[in-house]
Amino acid sequence: MLNAARLGFEFEFISPSDYKKIARKLSEHCGVRVLIPEVVTGVNKYALKYHTGLDVTDDIWKLEIDYSGGDKCYELITGVMAYKDAIKKLGLVLNWLSENAITDDRCAIHVNMSYDETMIKLPIDFMLLNTLKFCLNFDEDKVYKAFPKRRNSVFAKSIKKLCVNYYDIITDATINEVYIDVPKSKYYGVNFSKLKDGYIEFRYMGGNGYEKKKKDIIDNINYFILYTFSILENNKLNDTDYDKIKSIYKEYQKFIDIYKNVNKINELLPDVDFTIDLLDNKEIINTYWSMLRNKIINILVDNNLTKCSINYNSDISRIEIKNAEFKSGYINNVTLYDCSGDIIIQDSDLIGCDFVNSHLVNCELISNNTIKNSKVEDCIVKYNNKCINCYINSLSKDKEFHGKIEGGIIRNGFIGEEVEIGDDVIIISMKKISNKKTNKK
Repeated sequence: MLNAARLGFEFEFISPSDYKKIARKLSEHCGVRVLIPEVVTGVNKYALKYHTGLDVTDDIWKLEIDYSGGDKCYELITGVMAYKDAIKKLGLVLNWLSENAITDDRCAIHVNMSYDETMIKLPIDFMLLNTLKFCLNFDEDKVYKAFPKRRNSVFAKSIKKLCVNYYDIITDATINEVYIDVPKSKYYGVNFSKLKDGYIEFRYMGGNGYEKKKKDIIDNINYFILYTFSILENNKLNDTDYDKIKSIYKEYQKFIDIYKNVNKINELLPDVDFTIDLLDNKEIINTYWSMLRNKIINILVDNNLTKCSINYNSDISRIEIKNAEFKSGYINNVTLYDCSGDIIIQDSDLIGCDFVNSHLVNCELISNNTIKNSKVEDCIVKYNNKCINCYINSLSKDKEFHGKIEGGIIRNGFIGEEVEIGDDVIIISMKKISNKKTNKK
């Protein structure tokens, strides 16, 4: 069974060496050709490209820069290999990393897995893998035992966090798997979005010193292969699976009850305040609840929120959240006040927040926010905000940055001429903009 697997790897690591030397040494050590996709930066000046579409094979790999981990963070991407060759090459890379590089908590090893159908007949098409059954029975504790710090990674979240379609549950008393949604984003321990391409990606493993955990990595890979095939062999939900779904229903029962009747929120979630236009008016709240309940309940469940204030601002049709502490969360299209934790945030406004190890995309940092060790991409950052050891990347002229920058990397950005940039900030590319038009604080 193991020999029928096909594997590809992505290794993230940090090295002070020149990228050409790294590629040459890895080529010699692993017996493959490691390509270095470059971009011209000036006369006789070149730099390593970031996230290229350059194809790789079993004996032609590529080395890319990964600025999200620093200007000396690299990603080695292999092609797909037969199992025995892949495990051999895995050992060679890990040994090289142990002697020539370092890894920290931002680094990971991703495993892409499929099967060679000339060696084994799959019971069903791989793309028809029952992802719900997969999630229900996958042993995450086995993986986390070897990589405990990855348990709460915002970039490799637990696949056990299933989403419930509350409306269907309350209108149909039967236990039905179609009312449960599995994670579809790439930022989970298993990236099911790759199934359409004929493989799945495992993102659980990594962290400081992962290169020294060869046995644990191989044990987990073997588990991934055997477990996935076992699901393909028995792809339909059985009684045990339905019992687990029932347990999920029970776990979410209080949210189902609140979904049905918002007046129960104070009883079932006493530390969650819900208002409309800052008014705790039952009649008004009940009027709006059918429109808001899907979004509100999903926010509470997806982010394990049991203590916060949630307000719906009807003037701007916007949900506002205050004093919430997120843990490996995800949220979009809201306004956050005085919130903290680690989270993926999209299309939102932030005021007085403190986030670490997070990913902000297309957000507006309005005032008094501190963002640490995070990715800040395509965001508007106004005055009185601070980014510390962050990866800042924006290609849009209307995404101006006017905050303070300490450490980290400016990959691309339109930076106000008044911005304080620390001496330790690594600048790859940026354009200074005049504050004459944007001098309103």
